Amino acid sequence: MGQDQTKQQIEKGLRLYQSNHTEKALQVWMKVLETSPDPAGRFRVLGCLVTAHSEMGRYREMLKFAVVQVDTARELEDADFLLESYLNLARSTEKLCEFPKTISYCKTCLSLPGTMAGARLGGQVSLSMGNAFLGLSLFQKALESFEKALRYAHNNDDTMLECRVCCSLGSFYAQVKDYEKALFFPCKAAELVNDYGKGWSLKYRAMSQYHMAVAYRLLGHLGSAMECCEESMKIALQHGDRPLQALCLLCFADIHRSRGDLETASPRYDSAMSIMTEIGNRLGQVQVLLGVTKCWVARKALDKALDAIERAQDLAEEVGNKVRSESVSWTRGSEENPSDLGDPEPCLTPSPSPGRGRGRGGHVILRGDSSEPLSITSLQAVASSPESRKHSFNRCHFLSCLSGGTVALLLRSPVQLRVTDVPHPPPALGQANRVPSTANVASPHSVHHHVQPRCRARLSGMRLPETCSRSWAHCARLWRCRLRFLGSSC
Repeated sequence: MGQDQTKQQIEKGLRLYQSNHTEKALQVWMKVLETSPDPAGRFRVLGCLVTAHSEMGRYREMLKFAVVQVDTARELEDADFLLESYLNLARSTEKLCEFPKTISYCKTCLSLPGTMAGARLGGQVSLSMGNAFLGLSLFQKALESFEKALRYAHNNDDTMLECRVCCSLGSFYAQVKDYEKALFFPCKAAELVNDYGKGWSLKYRAMSQYHMAVAYRLLGHLGSAMECCEESMKIALQHGDRPLQALCLLCFADIHRSRGDLETASPRYDSAMSIMTEIGNRLGQVQVLLGVTKCWVARKALDKALDAIERAQDLAEEVGNKVRSESVSWTRGSEENPSDLGDPEPCLTPSPSPGRGRGRGGHVILRGDSSEPLSITSLQAVASSPESRKHSFNRCHFLSCLSGGTVALLLRSPVQLRVTDVPHPPPALGQANRVPSTANVASPHSVHHHVQPRCRARLSGMRLPETCSRSWAHCARLWRCRLRFLGSSC
């Protein structure tokens, strides 16, 4: 197969792919890959295969083709080809949530000598690096990378890149809980699609609509969220975009959960989880499990909530996502009534609980002022044996809220809880990832009424009873404490 014939077959595959005959297009490209003696032609067809497998959610196959493309670029000894192949390798590891590898490959791209492809692909490298930093909860570095990618887009009039960056910025601001900006940037992306996207792939419209749906839901506009998500899902189904289908199913489930329709939300979480597992999106699996946890908490099934949050924490720690591994965010406790809290003193009082017997532990609730920023970054729990001997309790699972509301700790065994606070001014955005070693919790009724940089106030003696219910769902012990939070470390 000569160069001209190779080019014709690649173009034929592209036409088939654009007309949604994906499998036929893959067959054409694979045949070219096997029969073409032209290294440049093989490099180009490998790029087509990487893109196709990415949009189909076949991330492991995408990674394999990206590795072969790097080898082909080295064979050609072309710096432009090498930069493009390393970018595809970075994208592959990003999809598989191997974020440190993504950052390493992006740095390799940026370290290559000046090439023609560098000016064309530099913004995409910065975007991929920003997505990786966001996956690791390194918010300041993520924002810097996104801003750099946006400058590339403006300087080169690359509206497609600008659209993609706006979608990533929407995700960024959703995570840092600036929901107005989380809506603004996807709306900007949608405007770019309407103004310039006549010849673009429909995936750009679908992605902008999805991110708008997420922001609308977080702002409480559930009707608008449902409309945007339905449009995005329609395009995803039309083009066989499995990753986007999973994200839309997750968004649908969150919308139904926000409406209190848990029966409708649960099967959508299950479907989203199935696709996320199939394609290898581990961070997406964490998001699904957090939604499932909130459903179980709303149903008072705390044993199942604990199981789900444990799985989420394991996955988040495996990925390296700091925010997801430490907290599940929500704005209101569905099972609590502030009037039940009673005495605002910093002591814990057990609420009535039917049933007795030795069991698995308890469910601790700490409620903060909804008007104050809430941050618990470290809680020390010590398990007590029947002989009153203390030893380290190494896994204190908890649900925390980053902007006020309820913090719930799900503990597997009777514990003595000790909370230590070191109040300090809220950090800048770039310091959001620096987790202090002690909890940043301040109480107006603590022993130290004056606030000093290193003052410490301890709330000790908060102990769960030795006899707890056998069933978390029916007889979990509830402890309450009214705290005023003066500072935030997130």
